[in-house]
Amino acid sequence: MKSNLRLYSVLVLCWTVFLQTTWGQICQPDPIYIDSEFIVNPPPDGIGEQCSLNQGILNEPYEQTLTVVFPDSFSIEFNGAPIEFEAISFTIDAIAGLPSGVTYTCEPPDCVFTSNTIGCILLSGTPDQVGVYSLIIEATMEVNIGALLVLPIEIPNQPDSVIEFPPLGVREYIITIYPDDTTPQNCVVGGGVAGCTNACATNYDPAATVDDGSCMLPSADDGCDLTTDSIDSITCEIINTPNCPPGEDFDVLICECINLNTQCNDLFISEYVEGANNNKALEIYNPTPNPVNLSGYAIGRFSNGATVPSTGGPVILPNVMLQPYDTYVIVLDRRDTNGVGFDLAVWNGYNVLETQIDPLTNELIIDSCREEPQLFAQYIDDDTSNAFEYDNTTYNPEYDLQIKADTFACPNFNINSSMSFNGNDAVFLISGSTIAPDGSNLIDVVGVIGEDPQNTIGQPAWIDNLGRWVTRDATIVRRADIQEGTGIVATIFGDTLAYSDWIYYCNNDFTNLGFHACSCDPNFLMGCTDPCATNYDPTATEDDGSCVLPSVDDGCDLTTDSIDPTTCAVVNTPPDVDDGCPNTDDSFDAVNCEILNVSNCPSGTVLEADVCTCMPVDVVGCTDMDACNFDPAATMDNGSCIYTGASCDDGNSFTDDDTIQADCSCAGIPNGEEVPTVGEWGLIILALLLLNIAVLGIRQREIRTERV
Repeated sequence: MKSNLRLYSVLVLCWTVFLQTTWGQICQPDPIYIDSEFIVNPPPDGIGEQCSLNQGILNEPYEQTLTVVFPDSFSIEFNGAPIEFEAISFTIDAIAGLPSGVTYTCEPPDCVFTSNTIGCILLSGTPDQVGVYSLIIEATMEVNIGALLVLPIEIPNQPDSVIEFPPLGVREYIITIYPDDTTPQNCVVGGGVAGCTNACATNYDPAATVDDGSCMLPSADDGCDLTTDSIDSITCEIINTPNCPPGEDFDVLICECINLNTQCNDLFISEYVEGANNNKALEIYNPTPNPVNLSGYAIGRFSNGATVPSTGGPVILPNVMLQPYDTYVIVLDRRDTNGVGFDLAVWNGYNVLETQIDPLTNELIIDSCREEPQLFAQYIDDDTSNAFEYDNTTYNPEYDLQIKADTFACPNFNINSSMSFNGNDAVFLISGSTIAPDGSNLIDVVGVIGEDPQNTIGQPAWIDNLGRWVTRDATIVRRADIQEGTGIVATIFGDTLAYSDWIYYCNNDFTNLGFHACSCDPNFLMGCTDPCATNYDPTATEDDGSCVLPSVDDGCDLTTDSIDPTTCAVVNTPPDVDDGCPNTDDSFDAVNCEILNVSNCPSGTVLEADVCTCMPVDVVGCTDMDACNFDPAATMDNGSCIYTGASCDDGNSFTDDDTIQADCSCAGIPNGEEVPTVGEWGLIILALLLLNIAVLGIRQREIRTERV
């Protein structure tokens, strides 16, 4: 219906415009109301809303056009129930409450609007009295609900209206006639004054109680795209907040973010790996916002407390542009899988790794860092003079150091040994290719130049506050808040290892190589990075140790409780229930937190748990073959055997001294009392029967006497 009404409305408007331009027209409908759900537009205003009708001035011409949109059908509320019906016509009968001097006319002139038409009502005249006027449009609507019906309509709806049309609720048409044009014409339905209520606006009206949307705020734009411009709603102060990334400051004069953090201005060593055999690597990090050419830098080592670099001197890094906040991994160049001794290959993920037994204790060697059996690379034929053993069908990425390399360095120890550090060597990064005499181009050092910890602390490596080797059989990663290397040392021989700047990881841990979290990076954000935590922060780039994981304890000490890192499901792994005995069925009762080892021995046997053996069940009884009650199935005598001559009871009162006979029967000696014959027994029974009959007859006479 709406599409037809819209098309029809457009045609009507075109026709009305034509009529107006040729013969003239009383009023013209406003096309913005073509799709309105209300019959009369603008609709009445709600309490507290600004008046939508034009307000007037005393003795000056007044005019207001109301657009009437009358469709071809309606759904209305009648006594609280919706009713659908066909619309025939809508007639304006009167408009009550008009200001004195103002009248109304319609287009069409008879004020009868038929279905699917758009017309208008013109309120016009010269008001001659000031005041506030509340209008009520009184109309009738003819509808077809199977029969023609004329309905009384009031717009806006009144408390006693039988038929209610949208908009519902308490609403009014208000026209206020002011004495002159100097009086603010701020009309608000239900009272109040409309105007700008924002105290920061240039046209703020302190008398206004309802904001009319006219506020004009001063411009807060400072002309710089790097700031967020606003006005403080309390102080009305203009605020221009810079949007510079972390570590940068804002220069308001030139509208530019400037990196004032002098720490994030040069490369440094972000990770150091000294693992098993030749598993050695360095990671270089670029903390600056600009690409850096690595060819302007070199790495090397001071061996065993030396004060001059090791064989071959510093190794100049490749001609590679290291991008901002990116890393570059250098791995010792030992890749020949046939290498032996000092040339054993760096692990490639195919190494055969197995546990080993301590020959002194005859127990598994435990990795104290991982708290699990330690894995060792195996040699061919278990001969340490051979090359490593490889399994080309089984790949373990966790133990592949070669894949982490951006470049390999120092393939020949005798030519250059800069990458062959082993715990008591100070490793360095410099700008340029050689170390300046005063050490001024030293950018970073891992270890202490001129010190061999074996001599100073009796250890083959520098240690941390927990006594752990941090430069041998370990991986260390620079903390995220470290933004530069050690730089120039006070004296080239007098530096100390700042172990607190590093995070300690276990031996042969390569998982962090190839990326580094640093607060120099504008995208760096500390937070909880564990998706299973209740306070997981998906925007965090570095874990700050704040993660709070849900409780996994099921209250049973026998289960191993954990969280599946993939699904975040709580996992309560039951214990090993196998007691090693094939004669038991083993299970775990999770409800009662109990291991059950139930015997499955066949019937007639019982489980001897100590020896895991199903033993026959003992059958108690008489085991003496000479006894009258000998039980051939009995395996244990219970003292119940009965022999010839033993006392017994034959159940006969006319015998005494009953004993077990030779045939195992029980018999006694007659005691002299005569046993009645069959005939005697018959007379006794007959006498007893006659006695019972006599007693019964006497009882019946007594009953008859009682009744009489």
